[in-house]
Amino acid sequence: MINNDYVRGYFDAHGCIYSTKRQGGTLRWRIGFQDKENSQIEQVHAFLTNEGYHPCSYLRKNNGLFGSRTVYKITIERQAEVKRFIEEIGSEKSKSQERFNQFLTGRINKGAN
Repeated sequence: MINNDYVRGYFDAHGCIYSTKRQGGTLRWRIGFQDKENSQIEQVHAFLTNEGYHPCSYLRKNNGLFGSRTVYKITIERQAEVKRFIEEIGSEKSKSQERFNQFLTGRINKGAN
């Protein structure tokens, strides 16, 4: 059964939080999931949608270390929903927790994105 605990574990295995810089210099944060298998990521997408999130989903061509492959990706881009994800679902990984804290406090380490 898909629940917050399942999504947290799936995020820790297949997700990340990252920021991009907008033209004016402000940061835009995103929660992203990426998987080469479609079944689990579809379940996570459906769960998030049912919980009131607005995840974007798409296929992405990934030219990685082991060659070209297609991966499934979903992102949460609305800043209020990024915050909600952090507060309600979270992560067990210390690196993700550090990034969550950067989002919540509005600070970012040099070189991080």
